[in-house]
Amino acid sequence: MGIVLDLKDPGWKMTPMQVIRILPRNEAFDFNFKRKAWHMLGLLVPAFFYFDPLVILGTPYIHITRMVGLGLNVFMLLALIVIDVLRFRVESLNQLFIRVAGPLLKEQEHGRMNATIPYLTATLLLFSSTQEIIAGCATTFLMLGDPVAAYIGGKFGRVRFWNSKSLEGMLAFFLAGTTAAGLFLLLHSWLILQGFPNAVREAEYSFFGNRPLALLAVLVVGSAAAAVTEFFSSNRLAGLLDDNLEVPIMAAIAMAVTANLCGFSGESIFFDLKQIFARG
Repeated sequence: MGIVLDLKDPGWKMTPMQVIRILPRNEAFDFNFKRKAWHMLGLLVPAFFYFDPLVILGTPYIHITRMVGLGLNVFMLLALIVIDVLRFRVESLNQLFIRVAGPLLKEQEHGRMNATIPYLTATLLLFSSTQEIIAGCATTFLMLGDPVAAYIGGKFGRVRFWNSKSLEGMLAFFLAGTTAAGLFLLLHSWLILQGFPNAVREAEYSFFGNRPLALLAVLVVGSAAAAVTEFFSSNRLAGLLDDNLEVPIMAAIAMAVTANLCGFSGESIFFDLKQIFARG
């Protein structure tokens, strides 16, 4: 039997035993696969930046892919903001938007900001200030950790906290995010051996290099920060402060700090936006 908490009671005080409830599994759990599949498509953003596809254009600009990618990011972000502003002002447009995008939305998004907006805000901030490895891992934690946590926590979660999130979901987020980002770094390490240009630029982040344990520490700390941020995340400022923004940003900060403490060079952690138009 779980402890029922009335958080609106002014005389209520949280005790250690009241923070957690042990509940039966939710047999009626309904997982929105369409929404989570759409969510995981967000991996296309870090993949685009990391694999640097526009290098085949042969332009003199070293960061042509980042230049174009950030431009597209800004365009899509502004377009979605305009759509949201219009639909909240005109109810018929909002109803049309819900009919078209309904399967991809949380019910709360019918009346607040589309969650893609905070995600594109996060990718804009990350890829204009950090290197592809940091930004790529930070977004991977979210894109893979979130749907796994939602499924495991929703279907199998029994140890529930005051915010309705589960211990099982939090652990699933951490393990899924760590595994996904770890596989990405293994691919990155292999690409270094193959001489892949973008990988070679960030050769410090190689499991085959001189500091595999330091790299592992960067990965684990980043994933742990992402999981903790996801646990405490909420929707504020009409949905802008969403886990899609908070998780990758906090994960990137944790990875950057850890990488710096482990002796990784500043050039392999941060990107100087003033160099965006640099020529080779």
